[in-house]
Amino acid sequence: MSFQKSSSFVNNDGAEGLYYGETLVGCVKRAHDIDVNLSAEVMHENLVNKASSVLAVLHSLKSTGVAKEDVEYVLDCSEEACGDVNQRGGGNFAKAVAEIAGTCKCYRFRCKRILCRSCLTLLLRLLLLLRLVPIRW
Repeated sequence: MSFQKSSSFVNNDGAEGLYYGETLVGCVKRAHDIDVNLSAEVMHENLVNKASSVLAVLHSLKSTGVAKEDVEYVLDCSEEACGDVNQRGGGNFAKAVAEIAGTCKCYRFRCKRILCRSCLTLLLRLLLLLRLVPIRW
């Protein structure tokens, strides 16, 4: 997409700009005209969520020396969800992250919030993960 098109979408159509420093390098357009769940802002938020999750997985694999093929579970603990007005929250970032990071043979699932923005939420997710992963001595 050319700079002129990106600039036009950002200035006239409500697209979210993607910037490198101060320079507009692209944009994220809305995926639907009236569905607020598919607005440019939400689509941009989903893109950032997936990208940062993939970077976290790849960094973890590199720093621990674990092979991609050895990953058994990818658990999404984010506050984000994707989907249209009829399926808000039905999307699975864990699956997308696992596929992009190359750990496609693992089990992926999304653990939705159990307690709203509570420290216990992370603890419960960790307990769930510990239950799924067998202890190997």
